Amino acid sequence: MTHEETIKRIQELVPSVMELEFGCEVFVQNYIVSSTILLDRSNFARVESEYPLDIIGYCGSESFTNFNKEHITEILGKPITLAVVLLAISENRQEVIHKYVVTVTEDGFMEDTDMNNYNRVQWNLSKDNFNDQSEETKAFITNLLK
Repeated sequence: MTHEETIKRIQELVPSVMELEFGCEVFVQNYIVSSTILLDRSNFARVESEYPLDIIGYCGSESFTNFNKEHITEILGKPITLAVVLLAISENRQEVIHKYVVTVTEDGFMEDTDMNNYNRVQWNLSKDNFNDQSEETKAFITNLLK
């Protein structure tokens, strides 16, 4: 599995990552916008952004844009954090016959134990995003989700 395929697998296992709520990243008319916030039950959302969108208002030093949700061209989802990865591993365990145990220490070491192997990698807690982890850590998680 490639890195992108692993992310898609995590999104399948933890569908809440793709919900349109605070922290979700979206494409709005060819711009990536983060921190989407739904204002109400209507089709409007408030987006705090540093990108040069058609700005309707300002809040302190931050700009924000109100737009119709129909302007969203793609939902990219929320960041894949350690918590999301652990949820995906838990969901995946329920789908496979081979059972394994994954533990995480307080300093971010992830350990996978089964009857034949013992693997250990470190999740960089200061960068709690799957994309920012070492290649070794990404490969470790990919192997758990196969």
